[in-house]
Amino acid sequence: MRVAYTLASRESVPALTTIHQDAALRARTAIRRLEALRDGPPCDAGIVLPVELVERESTRRLPCQTL
Repeated sequence: MRVAYTLASRESVPALTTIHQDAALRARTAIRRLEALRDGPPCDAGIVLPVELVERESTRRLPCQTL
């Protein structure tokens, strides 16, 4: 798995949970959409691309504490 870190997720304490999305797929999808707009027939307005949750310290389980 290739993980790209944003500056915020690297610099924050605790490390932030983020999502990873395939940039090449996102670019190909955008180009196909632009071509469809250029060539005429309307295309669907909604686009859903897969993402992967990258869990870091910001979503860790905390021990139960009493007040």
